[in-house]
Amino acid sequence: MSHHRSLAGRARSAVSAVAAGALALSGLALFAAPAQAAPVFTPLQLGQQVSLNHDAGCTTKSQTIDPPVNRALTDNGSAGSSISGTEQLAPGAADPVSITSKASQSISVKTRTQGGDPLSIQLSARSSVSTTAAAGNTCKASPNVASTLVMGFTTSRPFWVTLRHTRSGPLGGFFALTDGGGGTGAFQVDMNLKGAGTTTWLLPAGVYQGNLQTSAQLASTDRSSSRSGVATYSITFAPLGSAVASPSGSALSYTSLGKARSCSTHTLSAGVTKSRSKFKRIAKVSWSVNGKTVKTLKGSKLKRGTKVKLRISDTASASVKATVKLKSGKTRTARASYRACA
Repeated sequence: MSHHRSLAGRARSAVSAVAAGALALSGLALFAAPAQAAPVFTPLQLGQQVSLNHDAGCTTKSQTIDPPVNRALTDNGSAGSSISGTEQLAPGAADPVSITSKASQSISVKTRTQGGDPLSIQLSARSSVSTTAAAGNTCKASPNVASTLVMGFTTSRPFWVTLRHTRSGPLGGFFALTDGGGGTGAFQVDMNLKGAGTTTWLLPAGVYQGNLQTSAQLASTDRSSSRSGVATYSITFAPLGSAVASPSGSALSYTSLGKARSCSTHTLSAGVTKSRSKFKRIAKVSWSVNGKTVKTLKGSKLKRGTKVKLRISDTASASVKATVKLKSGKTRTARASYRACA
């Protein structure tokens, strides 16, 4: 499943918020402390919780549940967390255990930022819930485990944001992102993440709040049952006009393609090699955008070190191909693709 969209609308649901703590300062300093860059993701908080539920008519014989996790994470870091719980139930206090309920989950999170902007958030989860019932059991249990990654961030320029997710097993997933009051106006996106898919949307410059949730649960049952699986989520932030696939190919020995297109001039920079030995081998150079030739240099127009600007519509993503015809008759090509500017 793949979606591509620009979303801006009225927020329909509130996003979990984490209160920021205050840092008190005291004392005198002879020298100023080195300046440190402000964090990009703030807050960035991971929460996990196990819930072992059962019907009111049964008695807990034993229970071991890890306390809920509420952990602050940092930019450009990786962290892991795990949680589990087990409960044994019986119809009455004097009866033997008739059903055992279990839940567990391990999480890994990695974040990257650059130049004060977000680059990526990656989260993977391995979750398991189960019940083991004895013959004739009458107690019902419903184990579940869930995690939520709460995030806040500010962007100084628009970005294309892409969410990729894959899941094996019947796990739940949810992503929500709303305007955090940074002047972007009403902005909201929320998705129930089923199966595997990729969704891309245009995010204006502004302040945002979001959360990413993953969970596993068994509906109330008096029988032996289990559910488990792995889920992976990747959120990437890419500037408008940036390369989806960097330039590659044998023609790059003779010509060049820009690392990004210019959204202000609506062009992509390209050129002919400055190398004398390489240039002497060239008969013709041409560039095409989305399959249509837009520039050709040959004869007197073909000069060493020539720079050209390839015009590209702002609203279109661009697949660019450079073709070099050598005097030997051989052909060399190079390709790159770029994100849209709007």
